[in-house]
Amino acid sequence: MDTRSPSTANLTDAQRIDWLRLIRSDNVGPRTFRSLINHFGSARTALERLPDLARRGGAARPGRIFGEDDARAELAASSKLGVHLVAPGEDGYPPRLAELDDAPPLLGVRGLPMY
Repeated sequence: MDTRSPSTANLTDAQRIDWLRLIRSDNVGPRTFRSLINHFGSARTALERLPDLARRGGAARPGRIFGEDDARAELAASSKLGVHLVAPGEDGYPPRLAELDDAPPLLGVRGLPMY
């Protein structure tokens, strides 16, 4: 997988929730997100490994991992406002933005069809 941006065709609903959970978790920014996806192959696996990574990094306790219910609520609230969270490579995500090393893994876009 490319180290600059995880490739996506279209995320499944479960993948979108996992991506949202990962990017909303403590100490995970866009670059760390990409590194974790590239290393572990999926956001779900990265989420499972975050506590171990924090311990190995010297953290006294693991950071907060964004909950699945919270992610579902955020997606529902976004959808209610007509906003859809899109990933690089999906319709609505600006291709030039996806080229940046620190481009957001998910971008809120209005006016797209439901995913």
